[in-house]
Amino acid sequence: MKTQYIIRAGFKVCYKEKYSKQYVRHWLARTSIEAVSIIKHYKHYPQNSREDNHLLKKPKWKVLPVTIKEVHDGIWREVPF
Repeated sequence: MKTQYIIRAGFKVCYKEKYSKQYVRHWLARTSIEAVSIIKHYKHYPQNSREDNHLLKKPKWKVLPVTIKEVHDGIWREVPF
């Protein structure tokens, strides 16, 4: 029996506004616990959009894993917020 290892390269905190189909990355986190605590903070304090700096109205937050392809493309070299 082969053992499969899952490599976790971090987590993305993403949001989706009402009537939008696509999630937008808002923050990068190293651990899932850190990502969940960031979402708890964002639910209490309204955040601005990353793209055009407007106030997000009722966003849906989601934690997604960072893929190996994104690591090779250099996701950790950019600013995490």
